[in-house]
Amino acid sequence: MNSPRTARLRSAAAALTACLAIVAPPAALAGAQPAAPTVVLVHGAFADPSSWAAVADQLAAQGIPVRTFDNPLRSVAGDAAALTAFLDGIDGPIVLVGHSYGGAVISNVHDPDVKANVFTPAVAADLYAHQRTAALQANLEPSGPPSWAHTPSWYLVSTRDRVIPPALQRMMADRAAPGRTGDVDASHVSPVSRPDRVTAVIRDAVAATS
Repeated sequence: MNSPRTARLRSAAAALTACLAIVAPPAALAGAQPAAPTVVLVHGAFADPSSWAAVADQLAAQGIPVRTFDNPLRSVAGDAAALTAFLDGIDGPIVLVGHSYGGAVISNVHDPDVKANVFTPAVAADLYAHQRTAALQANLEPSGPPSWAHTPSWYLVSTRDRVIPPALQRMMADRAAPGRTGDVDASHVSPVSRPDRVTAVIRDAVAATS
């Protein structure tokens, strides 16, 4: 038969266990792994989020959280501010992915939750149907201090790009992503024509920050 003292001790232990369950969920008590980064895809000029459809589908199929940002295409500073506000609604670490002009936008985001940057350079008819006008200011405005100066970055050079010459891309990659530069046999719209290769580079960035 239990003594009153033993009964009181058991009651206190039960109460303490209940409190711990409220303060710290079971996963946290068991040493749960940190949350996987959310990948945020940022499209370039004359495009909209649909240009990321294939890449977004591949990432989601592999269990990687992914969001697409509807880039306003008004100015580098203004678009970066809009992206920063968008990121405020995402919990946990983030991997930013920018295509073409979208790369300039993510370079101007200085959010501590962004742990890595990835720069990349429906088919033609689908792109034509979804293309959007970019403000002249968006392509003329100088960039501010680049985030890649303090954030690990990856760069995928499109070797058949006729918009941004591959040699120019390599020069930028040498500055922004030394040692983390890859090639893809693709035109300027690599996220559309080679989503598998783009997804692989994004996965590298996710793995390095997980």
